[in-house]
Amino acid sequence: KPEHVTWEDVSDILRRAHADNRSQGMNMALPNAPADEIRQRVERLGSMLVAMDEDKPVGVIGLLIIRETKKKIWCVHGGKIGYVNLLGVLPEYSGRGIATQLFRAVDDLARQQGMDKILGDTDVRNKSAIRLLKKMDYKVVDYICREDHESVYILKWLDGCPFSWWRIKYHYIKSRREELKKKHK
Repeated sequence: KPEHVTWEDVSDILRRAHADNRSQGMNMALPNAPADEIRQRVERLGSMLVAMDEDKPVGVIGLLIIRETKKKIWCVHGGKIGYVNLLGVLPEYSGRGIATQLFRAVDDLARQQGMDKILGDTDVRNKSAIRLLKKMDYKVVDYICREDHESVYILKWLDGCPFSWWRIKYHYIKSRREELKKKHK
């Protein structure tokens, strides 16, 4: 993150970028977090990348280092794992490829830091995010029911996916069934 970009700038980009998602009832907990909470999380666990239009910050993405996930995910174990989150692009800059550039920068940073996988999650209703992530070679690998929404975990292997598409699909469907069964008990 450039020194002149404040955490309030980052928080404002996230809030504005996710306003439409919130209006559609999607859970956007971190993009709504106060600037200081975002700063603490990023400084403790990783890096914040910022897309600039001259001197104006127009997009952000966080790359955190994690050791394990709260939910055991069948294909996430061992190694140094990146967790991508806090993605936002100002609405007036949407559709210009900025999110794609941010994800490419995250890939480069993750490789530099010795990571072999990047994990993320999003609300199942966030179709535009899922489409973008698939375009960037992320695979939808797991499903989780939270108290107030359902999410998918997405994963990118930086050296190429070691699994066939049908194995990934099988595990995703299996996890979705298990999560929905738990939810409806």
